[in-house]
Amino acid sequence: MTPCPRCPEFVEFSAFAMKKNINPGTTSQENLMKRAITSIIIILLATSMGVLGQDAVQVARKAFPSTVLIICKDSNGRQVSLGSGFVIAPGVVATNHHVIDGAASATIKVIGEQQTHNVIHIRNIDARNDLALLTVNGLKAPAVEIGDSSDLEVGSTVYAVGNPQGLEGSFSQGIVSAIRPIGDVSLLQITAPISPGSSGGPVLNASGKVVGVSVATYNGGQNLNFAIPPAALSGLARQPDENATFAVALSKSKGVKTILGEVGANKILEGVTGSAMQWNGLSFGTLGLGDFSVSVRNMINKPISNVIGIMIIYDKQGQPLDFTIINYQEVIPPNLTKRVNGQFDKSVVGLTTSVSPQNNAMYALSPSTKVEFRALYFNIKE
Repeated sequence: MTPCPRCPEFVEFSAFAMKKNINPGTTSQENLMKRAITSIIIILLATSMGVLGQDAVQVARKAFPSTVLIICKDSNGRQVSLGSGFVIAPGVVATNHHVIDGAASATIKVIGEQQTHNVIHIRNIDARNDLALLTVNGLKAPAVEIGDSSDLEVGSTVYAVGNPQGLEGSFSQGIVSAIRPIGDVSLLQITAPISPGSSGGPVLNASGKVVGVSVATYNGGQNLNFAIPPAALSGLARQPDENATFAVALSKSKGVKTILGEVGANKILEGVTGSAMQWNGLSFGTLGLGDFSVSVRNMINKPISNVIGIMIIYDKQGQPLDFTIINYQEVIPPNLTKRVNGQFDKSVVGLTTSVSPQNNAMYALSPSTKVEFRALYFNIKE
């Protein structure tokens, strides 16, 4: 058996073998046979290692054409949220219920493409499992394959795809850190990083099959990232198309207790509250420019930072009128409060604020309508 002169891997290994591994008592033909077998084994091992190293790349290439950015707007056409989703059937996109909650319309854009597509209607909603299916106009993106999370174990490798903070097409790798049974389903706790904007994106196994839907992340000394198992998604997809508008579909889900509420994962956000909202810069006889301050309180026993929250102000009929994002990056010590500034549209002051009882020519320092603060995200400092 003669080494092939055009196979450098084989020749290089054979030269090494002749220096180190040849038994003087064996024949030349036996030595050549041993070298050939060993060379083949080394080449096969190197090839298989290369394949294993390509898993993440292959999963990303497979997932990106089916993953979308979701842009939600209110009835006035203003953007209210960003999220992620993925195609599960021709023209059908899966995402989280909370991504579209409060929206009046939505558009989607496939990762890497410029064209946007309008969501025609809500196909189905499963508020308990925080899932929604959207029917999208003109969407040609391929569907991902839905896998089975029952094959996962603690330590299994998973990949998350999404659009954190609107950064399109982010891909992260991690493992399953826990499987938490909640009623008839099991919530996946994973280490693959998820950030605001990743909600609704696919969590995939090494074969590129969806084994979860990214739903939430909470930082409390370690990253606590959660995904809804695909069994709930498959069950929702089998239901008849409700062909509902945003208003009708979302009204049916009000007051439903979610799976995250059952596991207690959302309780950490209740540790940050906002209160005592007051207008800034109001002068005699003027409405001001919509600037305000609000007290953001840290109610847990550890310092926090990078607080992200949403302020919502309602009109006199109790309907949402405007919202704005609060972002305070500095540290708030345990059980203390910090005044944080924000701004609504300047027209909101006149629509929500009464004339001061002390001076009929001056508006009150606080609105007379409902104001709501919702904590979305924060870091716990150890």
